[in-house]
Amino acid sequence: MGDAQAMPIDELQAYLEALDFNASLTVMEEMKSSGTETTQLVRDKLGRILVRKTLSRDSGIGKIYGQLKAAQDAGAALVHLPRIYAYFTDESNLVVVMEHFQGLNLWERLDLEGTGITAAERYFREICDAVSELHTSFHPPIIHRDLKPTNILITADGAVKLLDFGISREFREGAETDTRFLGTREYAPPEQYGFKQTDERSDIYSLGMILYHILTGQTPSGFLHDEGFPDEEIPGPLRQVLMQATEFDPARRFRSAAALKRAFEHALRQCGDGAATPVPVTGAVIAMFLPFVSIVPPAASVICSESVVSLRSISVSPFSMAFIAAAMFVYFVPAAV
Repeated sequence: MGDAQAMPIDELQAYLEALDFNASLTVMEEMKSSGTETTQLVRDKLGRILVRKTLSRDSGIGKIYGQLKAAQDAGAALVHLPRIYAYFTDESNLVVVMEHFQGLNLWERLDLEGTGITAAERYFREICDAVSELHTSFHPPIIHRDLKPTNILITADGAVKLLDFGISREFREGAETDTRFLGTREYAPPEQYGFKQTDERSDIYSLGMILYHILTGQTPSGFLHDEGFPDEEIPGPLRQVLMQATEFDPARRFRSAAALKRAFEHALRQCGDGAATPVPVTGAVIAMFLPFVSIVPPAASVICSESVVSLRSISVSPFSMAFIAAAMFVYFVPAAV
């Protein structure tokens, strides 16, 4: 009650209304419970299904929800973020009541629909837009710090929503490091564990790892950048995007989610143009070599566009190898001069 006694009249009125609203909610389901957080599915008197989070004040998490509510109350249209209906603290807890979305998280959606370039084209642009909204709608920007497939929800109509702002924080001018080193290790950037303060580029790193997951269906690791993202299903132009997004030094990453989105779209256009390979192997060249080669299953693999064939799937005899080498010299060298 100490907090309430120190409030101005208008804030006290809002606080009491929030208490009444919270008390009127009917619990439908407990979704998550831990030592610092309880998340429940609740129903209000209007029949709306909402989410209520009760967070331990000692944990220091969840304060960004208050900024989201203040911005929304002031008229901000935050289309990729949940509407906050109540935000208040008592002696022990911080309580947030927010919009509930019908849909599947990105992990579940990809498990249902499949991964790859088509999935990336379908979802990654709007995921970048959602993160950009979080960064650019607040001054200083809000850094999510826990972007991962399970914290990105795809609604029934395909819209992208960001979830779980428990460890989100403001960028603090002049701070050298974050006060709390939290996040999901597979998607969190190095600076989130004490190297320096997180900023917008920290979320860019996470977006890069999310793109990797969308393309491959694999959970990322911190070694992927050092290995050059070697998965064969990743086209060359998109591999370059992944490499820059996940640089160890934040200064070498894309400066914003919008810049990452532009690079992603450019890479897709390169894939569509068949520009992923430095030497185009055309149908005419393949036809010239067919009498001397045999295709070994699996059949010629697509690298980026359907006209690009991987030479790894072609088997040749020593005699044929000499002929092919001579033919390639005649065909390619004049074009390179």
